[in-house]
Amino acid sequence: MRVKTFYIHRQAMGKPRSNRFTRNAAIEKYHIFADQVRAEMKIQGVKLCELEDVIQIDWYAKIQMPKSWSKKKKLEMDGQLHRQKPDRDNIDKAIMDSMFYKAESDDCIIACGYIEKKWTMGDPTIEVVLHLDD
Repeated sequence: MRVKTFYIHRQAMGKPRSNRFTRNAAIEKYHIFADQVRAEMKIQGVKLCELEDVIQIDWYAKIQMPKSWSKKKKLEMDGQLHRQKPDRDNIDKAIMDSMFYKAESDDCIIACGYIEKKWTMGDPTIEVVLHLDD
């Protein structure tokens, strides 16, 4: 099994509820997020044709703390599990739908994966690890 890793240099976000008639600020923000995921994939050498060989996707999100938190609270929470919204399943949906947009295969081929979201005092990032079948 081959492993390929790429990074999304952006705050994680969940996929908003929508229908084909709805266009609001949350949906526009999601489309910008999805475009950036695809751009990062391209820049970091992940090809759409490779996605049909992916059997597992792990992702690790570092979510930036609110500016309103005190320095003491930020020091306490740095590296701790993020147990607030956005929900992990909505982030997963946003990442998967962004990656498999116009791909040869659908994200239903992904059978498993590890998900983790933690607070960070640094820059927000999402590390995505693809496990490809040989």
